[in-house]
Amino acid sequence: MEENLKELDWVTEIRLDVPVTPPNKVQRVMMFSGFASSPEVLRDLGTAIHERLPASVLMHGLAGHTGDEQSFYRSRAWHYWREAEELFLRYWKEEEKPLALVGYSTGANVVLTIAARHPSKVAGIILLSPYLRAKSTATVALSYAVAGLYYLALPLGAIAGLAYILRKRKRKSWPKRRAFELAGGSLLGFAAAARLLSSATVDLGEAPTLMRDGEEVRAPHYERVSIVGGSTLVPFQLLTRWIARKTVVPVTYVFGGKDNVVDVEHGVMIARQNPMADLFMLSNAQHRIVTEPGICDIVCTAILRCFDEEAARQQEFADVDITPDEKSQESADSR
Repeated sequence: MEENLKELDWVTEIRLDVPVTPPNKVQRVMMFSGFASSPEVLRDLGTAIHERLPASVLMHGLAGHTGDEQSFYRSRAWHYWREAEELFLRYWKEEEKPLALVGYSTGANVVLTIAARHPSKVAGIILLSPYLRAKSTATVALSYAVAGLYYLALPLGAIAGLAYILRKRKRKSWPKRRAFELAGGSLLGFAAAARLLSSATVDLGEAPTLMRDGEEVRAPHYERVSIVGGSTLVPFQLLTRWIARKTVVPVTYVFGGKDNVVDVEHGVMIARQNPMADLFMLSNAQHRIVTEPGICDIVCTAILRCFDEEAARQQEFADVDITPDEKSQESADSR
């Protein structure tokens, strides 16, 4: 019966604006969905935030998550935070006031990088099932192995092979033609190995189900992932684990006690190392915590807390995109 469920169309952005007067009373929230999914998984939570606070809410997917399989296979972790940062800055420039950021799974990692680089533009962050470390040690080991082979071993092997051929040619141990043939064959061999590795994929499981107008439907979701693309999440997780310990904006962590994707115990340890962090554990929740009962209460309360604390923080931190001269001018103007 599940095979006949309606599949939702891919969307990359969902925007819900609140035309309220005065506009400075409206909270502004930006949300990022997780790896291999679409903003559809955020729609119910985003709509509830939009209606309850009220708040203008922008929900967005990760870079390369457009419904096109090849685009997804080519996407890498650095694409996710780069594009998310550009989207965030464009949204911020509409009113040039701090935003609350909500991230789900890998989207939470993206939110951490934005908050680290633009703290004065971020009122606070809410991290839902943040993918700081995979629960499966096999997944971590495979990711390190693939990343090491593709990004280090193959390029270094190609360079070492060419260096050896050039050395032989320089000493005239080999004739020119043989050296060219060996160099060409070596490069072709390494290119073929890299292409074969980049085309390999692994299964991501079935698409999650959502409720729409009382009907169960399938959320947009990629069924497979490139092992090379997926491997880039591990160094990204290393970076965001370091960032998480140094976050200076108000932060709220929400984990599911039955999450089989994220290493929840490690995530809780990181959350507790930050004195500014609030921590919630939904004991019976799975990884897709955005649809859990009570999640809206937690997120809405966290968003309001972000904006309550924003005024005290706004003058304390500088963004990476503000030059020393601009900071000095801002200080002079404030006086």
